Amino acid sequence: LVFRPAGVSITQLQWFARDGRRLTSVGPSGPYQQMALSPSGRRLALQRGEPSTTALSGTDIWMMDLTTGVLSRLTSDPDFDGDPSWSPDERSIAFTTRRPGRMSLFKKDLSTGAETPLTNFGFPVNLDEWTPDGRFVIFRNLGRAIQALPLVGERTPRIIVDTPLAIEDQVHVSPDGRWIAFNSNESGRWEVYVASFPEFLSKRQISTDGGVQPMWRSNGRELFYLDPRGQLMMVTSGADADFGVPRALFQARINPTPHLGEYGVAPDGQSFLFLEPVGPPPPAFAFIVNWQADAAVK
Repeated sequence: LVFRPAGVSITQLQWFARDGRRLTSVGPSGPYQQMALSPSGRRLALQRGEPSTTALSGTDIWMMDLTTGVLSRLTSDPDFDGDPSWSPDERSIAFTTRRPGRMSLFKKDLSTGAETPLTNFGFPVNLDEWTPDGRFVIFRNLGRAIQALPLVGERTPRIIVDTPLAIEDQVHVSPDGRWIAFNSNESGRWEVYVASFPEFLSKRQISTDGGVQPMWRSNGRELFYLDPRGQLMMVTSGADADFGVPRALFQARINPTPHLGEYGVAPDGQSFLFLEPVGPPPPAFAFIVNWQADAAVK
């Protein structure tokens, strides 16, 4: 019998220069699981659990002022709140919650504190992002169907792509709204892809040796991602999304996951904020040998 004990790693927010130089750390370390840098680069939304937190409970969203390092709690529901994404004007945050009994999408107004549901489907969904133009929130149905929910006019979701045999995650629309970047396991390992938005045409693979967590530079001229070893990679993007050859910028001290956002790109593309692990590593796998015999004895 093989299992991994539950637990949340402790991380520290660390800025890096484009050449890999360590710059400054920000705020206190904590059990942060994923992050979303605001469009201005001045604030940060964090998904924070506790060392005893399970995957679907006890997780909340916090906000950090990156100038002062002050941390403020945004949600306090006993169930799961996570996957934060900023509105373009930074007045609201969309997030995934399990408050209705299944994974759904909510919006929090940062001025009034009001929290309102965005979806009321009969199936669970997970948020990816609020698009840069503010018109849609992008979400997934169990990781396999990417959908866009209009925030103005008729609130009928539009399926962007549905792939029953593959999982897409970490979906991000380009600043000009023409392209969508994501990581997918359709090839048998996680790679980064782009396709036109919202038509999902001209799909192409961008990474060459595995990749996760694609992030656009604010001007849309560069796309970043992490390779399986934790190197930050960069690909140039032309006017017609003519992507170049991936180039390594620096090695980050991180074990990247395809399901969580663990870094952010400053608006000028010259610095990067990472959730860097600190302290002891997460619990290792545990093996119980001959466990059926032990159970019989007991």
